[in-house]
Amino acid sequence: MDTVFYSDFSENIEAFMHRVNCDSEPLLVTSRNSGDTVVVMSKGEYNLLQK
Repeated sequence: MDTVFYSDFSENIEAFMHRVNCDSEPLLVTSRNSGDTVVVMSKGEYNLLQK
């Protein structure tokens, strides 16, 4: 899983969303505060986890 800082993610959100959807690979988005880290994944991958 790749990691990107929030500032880079917000500047290039469309490209990162496209990458996550095409690669079916989650993306870790982090900031200076480690408690603010999130995982971005495609809706299809999320739906598979819900079953």
